[in-house]
Amino acid sequence: MEPVGSDRREKIDVRIIAATNKDLQEAIANEEFREDLFYRLGVILLILPPLRDRKEDIPGLVRHFLKKAGAPADVGFSKEALAVMKKYHWPGNIRELQNVVERCVILRRGNVIEKQDLNIFPSAPVTGFSIPDLPEQGISLDEVEKKLILKALAKSGGNRSEAARLLQIPRHVLIYRLEKFDIS
Repeated sequence: MEPVGSDRREKIDVRIIAATNKDLQEAIANEEFREDLFYRLGVILLILPPLRDRKEDIPGLVRHFLKKAGAPADVGFSKEALAVMKKYHWPGNIRELQNVVERCVILRRGNVIEKQDLNIFPSAPVTGFSIPDLPEQGISLDEVEKKLILKALAKSGGNRSEAARLLQIPRHVLIYRLEKFDIS
């Protein structure tokens, strides 16, 4: 390698760590990933299941992310908060967990972070909600989702944050879906 502004070459030793949630063998078969690149990168392959399949790792990861976020040593999560975290499905995987811990550290009111402080959207059973029968001609999931979003917006008086809370999704997900369905 020749550093910028230098006229002499320097020897370097580089290791590349790459991660994906895709099945690379399948991507190669579908010609969506270069086979030669796979063999160049594939010295050591680690298959790591998503967080939702290894929830026993959550307490250790939470401790790690607390330190990383600069939380004082006496700051932690209550047993109830950890229980909620273990029940949550973590669609955003480790990054979502890290963001939740960091947000809780920033917004905490005391040294013990309680379950109501988590601000995650667990898939809890919905009460007082019935699913209508499918029409004879069928209906697309997009259409069902659009109707639910419109109902939540109507119930919240157009307040997007409240509609997202009613739908139990993050506000940014609601905004994405509003754009997707061209709802203003």
